[in-house]
Amino acid sequence: MEGRLARSEYPASPAQEAIPGGEYLDGSPLRVDLAQFVQSGISVILGSVDRNARPVAAIGLACRVLDGGVLRVIARAPAITPILASVAAGSGIAVTFSRPVTHRSIQFKSDRARIVPAEDADWLAVEHQTAIFRQELLEVGHDEAFADYIVMCSVNEVAVFELTPDHGFVQTPGPGAGAALAGRPG
Repeated sequence: MEGRLARSEYPASPAQEAIPGGEYLDGSPLRVDLAQFVQSGISVILGSVDRNARPVAAIGLACRVLDGGVLRVIARAPAITPILASVAAGSGIAVTFSRPVTHRSIQFKSDRARIVPAEDADWLAVEHQTAIFRQELLEVGHDEAFADYIVMCSVNEVAVFELTPDHGFVQTPGPGAGAALAGRPG
């Protein structure tokens, strides 16, 4: 499997995200199924731009969805220093969530995010979600050393920021990738 993307037995389809309707979180444009998805123990990829408009990217560890659809993204501080600097400087941010086993991928963008203090619940989310993500990495063929490296973090390294998504996009590979997520009807 070295050098290749894992091929999913049950690949997701971009068309699954384009279906309007469904249940939404109170006071939010975020669907309940997407709130569950982003908290389910999957890949979290962060992107922004630095003060010179150069792209910066990093790996997150977990996500919590708060009231109103606010995404609370948790990462390992040393690994996301450029992202934290971009957020502190007022840059927009993109967060992509992807399930390795199916390649289902969703991206949320926000023009603003804010760095917030870590809470006990953030560490609990990291422990729970990274255990699931580690298992998925093994399931698609990565070795234990790689899986352990991707999810490593200690409680004193946690960095947290919050964003309210302005836009959402389907990023699952296939026809329709890049399309806007279906919004709240009416």
